[in-house]
Amino acid sequence: MWKIRFWLVWLNLFFASLSATSSTGASIRTKIVNGGEVSIMQVSAIQNGQTITVSGYGLEVSPDRMIGYPEIEFDDSSGKTLLRKDAVYEIRHVYPEFSRAAFAEVSRAVTFSVTVSLSAPVAIVVVRNHSTGK
Repeated sequence: MWKIRFWLVWLNLFFASLSATSSTGASIRTKIVNGGEVSIMQVSAIQNGQTITVSGYGLEVSPDRMIGYPEIEFDDSSGKTLLRKDAVYEIRHVYPEFSRAAFAEVSRAVTFSVTVSLSAPVAIVVVRNHSTGK
């Protein structure tokens, strides 16, 4: 139950920050390609002039492995990749409400954000977790 409450509060704050950002720019279509140690759950891409800001969040799927990094592709309308950019996950540890060590399951939520300058028109932003394989 604690995870549901945490994510509802966190999602509300996240979407509130996106709505503040989106009022200054146009939204770009996004696609999430899941796989690896992180399940990317939400991505937003906002274009403001020639600057594009991509941000998102996800959950760690494999707690015993390194989580890699988000790889972001900016594609034109024909599917050609205009730019490929790597980002870095910010990791937040999520602790349960109870403190008994025997029952304590620690989860990790990840967020990322990257801003790029691009003069060519971008039709879609593709985000995937790139596994480090460790």
